[in-house]
Amino acid sequence: MRVPRSIILVLSLVAVLPAAALIGCGGAKTGPSQAAKAEHKILFYRNPMEPTVTSPVPAKDSMGMDYVPVYSAEAEGSSAGVPGMAPVKLDAGGLALSGVQTAVAERQVFRRTTRVVGVVVPDESRVRHVHTKISGWIEKLSVSSMGQQVRAGQPLLSIYSPQVLATQEEFLRARETAVRFAASSIPEVRQGGEDLLVSARRRLELFDVPQSLIARIEKTGKPERTVTLLAPVSGYVTGKEIFEGMEVQPGLDLLVITDLSRVWVEANFYEYESQALTVGRTAGVTLPNDPGVRVERPSSPATAGAVATPASSSPAAGTVTAARPGAAVPEGGGAAGASSA
Repeated sequence: MRVPRSIILVLSLVAVLPAAALIGCGGAKTGPSQAAKAEHKILFYRNPMEPTVTSPVPAKDSMGMDYVPVYSAEAEGSSAGVPGMAPVKLDAGGLALSGVQTAVAERQVFRRTTRVVGVVVPDESRVRHVHTKISGWIEKLSVSSMGQQVRAGQPLLSIYSPQVLATQEEFLRARETAVRFAASSIPEVRQGGEDLLVSARRRLELFDVPQSLIARIEKTGKPERTVTLLAPVSGYVTGKEIFEGMEVQPGLDLLVITDLSRVWVEANFYEYESQALTVGRTAGVTLPNDPGVRVERPSSPATAGAVATPASSSPAAGTVTAARPGAAVPEGGGAAGASSA
């Protein structure tokens, strides 16, 4: 049976159109894949330990590590970087894990802070030792314990001293003699009586007998059995070596009174840090018992400043007078953090 030519042509056209459509669709899919392959094209291989060493083929370094391939996309991105160095790309998470921080560059004054541990100690110029110039026995002790606060002129202790008692009697006899000699018509006799009285009074004063006691002796005409020693300054009792009934001798360190209204902070610095410690630098101190308070004082020659005298490689002692007046200081000194900028 013969088929008309018109029908054959129609069937041929119908068969060709789907094939052309398939070919067109296949050509459209190959474009992105070729671009991706071009981006991941390996240009060369780089030594992982020495980025400047490269190889056109895979290789290993002296430690047996494989060279890292460098793709075309990386090479294009590194064109604006440092020549011979590969860029490192990190996302936000990678930056957070690596600890990298960035900031805008600003023009500021360069500051260096040195942090050390300091010890709070009394100001040496405000420490007073109480001694006696006579021998005797303590009959009454008004200071009972360490750390007790005293005021200037407050009674500290009473001493019975036969030597002072005899000196008081001599003073009274010299006073009576001066009264009798005052009625003499001879000027030398009158002057001798006055000199004798002045000498006896002076001897009592050299024994640290208070003026109030001397005035009371003159008024009553009777010697006092004990002599009361008064506090020379106000402060806290930081040393005590005596008790009631104890015998004392001249030169014995009876009490130590310290004025803590101003204290020092002594810190140790190493030799390489001493170049940053100069008079006039600001020193800041924080106390462990009150960390919320920070005291800052500029160092100066009048306040000892931040002075270091290094010896070889051992820590050098430096003192900084920076502490708030009236700050509580533990017995024996307390630790503090000192920093100088």
